[in-house]
Amino acid sequence: TECPCLNGGTCITYYLFSGIGRCICPDGYTGLHCELDTDSTCYTENGENYRGMATEDKCLPWNLPSLIRRGRYHAYSENALQLGLGKHSYCRNPNGRSRPWCYTKRGFAIQETPCNIEKCEHLNEVFLFTGPTCGQRSISKMFKIVGGKQAEVETQPWIAGIFQNIRGMDHFLCGGSLIDPCWVLTAAHCFHTPPINKSVYKVFLGKSILNATDDKEQVFMVDEIISHPDFTDDTGGNENDI
Repeated sequence: TECPCLNGGTCITYYLFSGIGRCICPDGYTGLHCELDTDSTCYTENGENYRGMATEDKCLPWNLPSLIRRGRYHAYSENALQLGLGKHSYCRNPNGRSRPWCYTKRGFAIQETPCNIEKCEHLNEVFLFTGPTCGQRSISKMFKIVGGKQAEVETQPWIAGIFQNIRGMDHFLCGGSLIDPCWVLTAAHCFHTPPINKSVYKVFLGKSILNATDDKEQVFMVDEIISHPDFTDDTGGNENDI
């Protein structure tokens, strides 16, 4: 049978053995279809095209039966080869996150965990000269939420995530902006339901995925909540909502 070889691989068919074919891979590639890049040590953009062999100790293999049963991204997905998934546990980004990740277990739950892979240095150097200035609005049109695009944490370092602890679990509540080393500006309606118990709130900085822990993130407890004295949502318009 014909074998789909990638990255310049050559398909060799053994007709004496039921027509079985296999790929002969060029230098720098390996795998059943030459889909693995043995020389790749970093990723570009958000890593969707990363096909290196970096992994983490706790990464689960993409062909794990529990992943297949739950209908997640796995080695037997219809487009697994195009997504870089297979019988391995290498870091991939099949769903357009901000960087390559892998599945890990946390108790009985399976979660997406970002991998500790460096972004290619030459792109970082270009970004230092062409990227936006921290805290200043870009002159060019930037996509925000509607029709937006993935962004690295470093490009928007002032973005904060406010979480509320409910029955021992942290749940995302609202976003905010760091306007001072100890102050985050957010919407008043996030805390409008009395009583306000400050101990159940946390502020995360440097968090790129809401339901996963990132090694760059910082977490702070809330000491004080100040709402605008004229805030009201009686009309449904959320006037003075800060």
